[in-house]
Amino acid sequence: MTDPAQKNDADDETEFSVRDWRLEATAPCFYSEEETGDTVTSIRAKSLHDLAFAVALRDSRLITESQLAFVTRNWTAFGPVKLVEHLKQLSLLSEDQASEIEKLSVRFLNEADREASSQNAKNYQDLNTRLIAALNSDGRLASILGLGGSSFIAFEQIEDRSVGSRYTLLRKIGQGGLGTVWLARDENLNRYVALKELTNGARAGDIALEHFRREAEITGRLEHPGIVPIHQFGHDEKSGKAFYVMRFLGRRTMSDAIDEFHERRQTGAEHKMLLHRLLSSFVSVCHSVGHAHSQKVIHRDLKPTNVALDEFGQVTLLDWGLSKVNDKTGLYEVAGRSEPGDLHDSSSASTGRVIGTPLYMAPEQAAGRLDEVDVSTDVYGLGGILYTILTGVGPHHATPEVTGSSIGREHFLARIVSNDVVAPKHRNSTVPAELDAICMKALSRARYQRYRSATELAEEVQRFMAGAPVHAYQAPIKSRVSHWMMRHPTLTQVLLLAVSLVIISLGAFVLTERGARVRLAASRLSSAIETTGDLEAKLESEARALERDLHFITDLPLMSAITVSQNANRHEGIETTNASDDQVEVLASSSPRPSDMPAFDHTIQTPEQWLDRQGELFDGFLNANPAYLAMVCYKQENENQLRELVRSERFSVGQQPRRFPTRLLKTTDSDSASPETRLLAQLRPGAALLGTNDQFSDDLSTNHHSPLVVSGIAAIYDPMGEFFGMNVIELDLGERLRELIPAIAPEYVNVIIADRSGDILLEYRSGRFLEVAENQTVRSRFPELTDPLNTVGSVSDADYRRSLFAKEIDLGQPYSHARFGVIAYVSQDD
Repeated sequence: MTDPAQKNDADDETEFSVRDWRLEATAPCFYSEEETGDTVTSIRAKSLHDLAFAVALRDSRLITESQLAFVTRNWTAFGPVKLVEHLKQLSLLSEDQASEIEKLSVRFLNEADREASSQNAKNYQDLNTRLIAALNSDGRLASILGLGGSSFIAFEQIEDRSVGSRYTLLRKIGQGGLGTVWLARDENLNRYVALKELTNGARAGDIALEHFRREAEITGRLEHPGIVPIHQFGHDEKSGKAFYVMRFLGRRTMSDAIDEFHERRQTGAEHKMLLHRLLSSFVSVCHSVGHAHSQKVIHRDLKPTNVALDEFGQVTLLDWGLSKVNDKTGLYEVAGRSEPGDLHDSSSASTGRVIGTPLYMAPEQAAGRLDEVDVSTDVYGLGGILYTILTGVGPHHATPEVTGSSIGREHFLARIVSNDVVAPKHRNSTVPAELDAICMKALSRARYQRYRSATELAEEVQRFMAGAPVHAYQAPIKSRVSHWMMRHPTLTQVLLLAVSLVIISLGAFVLTERGARVRLAASRLSSAIETTGDLEAKLESEARALERDLHFITDLPLMSAITVSQNANRHEGIETTNASDDQVEVLASSSPRPSDMPAFDHTIQTPEQWLDRQGELFDGFLNANPAYLAMVCYKQENENQLRELVRSERFSVGQQPRRFPTRLLKTTDSDSASPETRLLAQLRPGAALLGTNDQFSDDLSTNHHSPLVVSGIAAIYDPMGEFFGMNVIELDLGERLRELIPAIAPEYVNVIIADRSGDILLEYRSGRFLEVAENQTVRSRFPELTDPLNTVGSVSDADYRRSLFAKEIDLGQPYSHARFGVIAYVSQDD
């Protein structure tokens, strides 16, 4: 057998055997014709098997399309893992279930083999596409697995012929029981339309033609903005086929919008407006169905895929091919003509047939009692659409998860007739109780318990959206009291006035006693204010000392020498390989330094030696300042890269500093410079920026990403005045606070330090530091402080049992990156 990848384009007229899929693989071809080998063949065969397995899985009702899309987000049909193995790894299928579905998928492959064998493939690409279309005619599962889309339109789906001398067929977009739907171009008006054509030519009086005409006439009879309009009905003289023309609505349906909503919900990206839009679309569908009912037309196949949505919110109800007309005589008449052999006539030979989509079918439909099909049947279908909006699955889906075993059609229909639907709230706990009640009322097995009309169902949903009580739901007492007060505002005001008078009387009594306690609270508050002020002064002193050290190391001639030596290739005309004698002399007479900092000499010859001197300077500063954790000198290589020139650090206070020469490069994740480097590049030389380490980007390679570690950053400019990089000093402010607070605060004053988001970092109470529980916030401890970082003042007279003073301390002015909330309080027990 010849490998299809080796065939030339000249072989397009050759007939291929579809049965070659077992050896040659017939999954969609994404490869060039030059690619050959067992690997490509294996990937193609695996993709086809995965599609067959997905079709069998869906038909066995173990999983829905939306669930399949969710569980295959991290899987590809072109990878080494089969779909069945992927689902077993997720514990979504047992071994017995997988074996059963595998057998069914093999049967589907054989059926697709026979169907495609009846056609003459033009080439292997055509052969691949025919097999996919035979397995999954609507293309939804193929698209989910990455095997569908416009790249895989079969050759027979593309037409280049005219219909009725006015319409040019472009592409097949759907296939139904009676006909084929094409995308066509109206040559008279130069617009795109949808053209439905009877599958086979029929003579006048044929049942298929009469049903086709009846479908078009019923659809054309329903003139409503929410129902697809019919433009024309006719016969094509060349093919002899009947056709009718509709407005082209695109390919997006309510099912697609529901799938997107629940995928967002499952990934935590749910947005309330998405549910509101779906409910608004659902109300529009209800009104469309209500109009059809006013014309005695019952749709009988209501489901999300039969509702078209466009990008502007227009909702259109489609597919009236299974509709039924319920007039008083039981006959359907259009243009003075009664329909013989009516598919929906209870006296016809087709009585007892089950008509509709099983996942959304009303019990009377599943039981074959077509004479009972009426308005309430469509109300049940609308309830099924609402159910899918709320849960993501149809109302007759077996369980919320893909569990259980596959069942046959007969057993499935029997279950619809005998079993109640699982409540939406049991599948999705976030469903509002009102919507759950509305949905379950519409899906009642007893027809008389459902809503009397589609319009009544729409009004119930609109009441929920407006916040009004719904008739299907008995609200709790608290909600009923709230609604009662809204309905009786005058009586509510009288009752509130009476309650207010009682409260005022009690308040006057309490205030007398409370006055003394408030005065005591005021004296306590004075101590808390004084403690906060002293602590602020100490912290500001620490910040200014950090800035002075930054300016010192940045303004040293040593720093200038380093920038010159590092920029050897940046400026023309400057000799930078070695430092000049003048520079060495300047360094030798530089500003005072820590006592253990080594002196400069005239032996420095290379950039590495200058950096070694800088490292010795950093070591000296760390030894002289135990609260400093690290000192780093960075050079900006380009817009998104920083390189460490020198790093000296200790991991905790008291340890000896160490240098880490191996950290040479730090690359940002963004396409531009970090916020710190962009800001510093705009500052004047010698400017410093202070901030807590949790506020800086990861461009700064620090081991102390803590809100209690403050980093000072100073901009470095080379002698040419261009931005070179930055010096960084890390200060362990937490350790300093543990030393300062006990020395400042009296024993009856408690102190809390919070970060800029209100999380408690340190708590000093009753003379000792307490262990702070994870995620403990100032708001939970002090509800009266709405925002501790934006509050300056006391709240002592808001509650006499606690004298409290809260203030924001900003150590990083004028750039607020080092902000803390300080709360000093005295409890009554203290």
